[in-house]
Amino acid sequence: IDALSAGANPPKDINVVITCEKGKNIFYSYDPDSEMFVFEKSMPISLNYGFVPKTHQETEELDAVIVSESSFNLGTVVSSKPIGMVRSSGKAPDNVIIAVLKTDKMKDIKELADNTLKSIKEFLEHIKGQKFDDVLGPEKAEKSIEISIERYERLD
Repeated sequence: IDALSAGANPPKDINVVITCEKGKNIFYSYDPDSEMFVFEKSMPISLNYGFVPKTHQETEELDAVIVSESSFNLGTVVSSKPIGMVRSSGKAPDNVIIAVLKTDKMKDIKELADNTLKSIKEFLEHIKGQKFDDVLGPEKAEKSIEISIERYERLD
């Protein structure tokens, strides 16, 4: 994963490494020290979830959800485009990018069905233990990606 970039043309074209497969019942996290995917817990996974490589938030990579009918295997790198993000409230706000496949016609999180956005927020609240009330558009998502890449580069 160290050889991966944040994307072909970040922040508009990003890579997402899948850590949780849609339709499976296993939640994994990625351990950068061992470069392994680590079992966290059993739970229903209703979406494709992962992270953008070469980014950094407070303590880890920038997380991302890929909205797609397809399911992607653990460790797959998916080239995608951000359509928005959700942000948690609280002392340590957490941004999660909402993305679609590069070929998808969707451009803005506002185009998502209400039940899809609700499912995303419920999933994130379950795994992170925080409320995700703020829904922000693609411009804010792209800015968050840029900031996360800059943070990563300062750490490196």
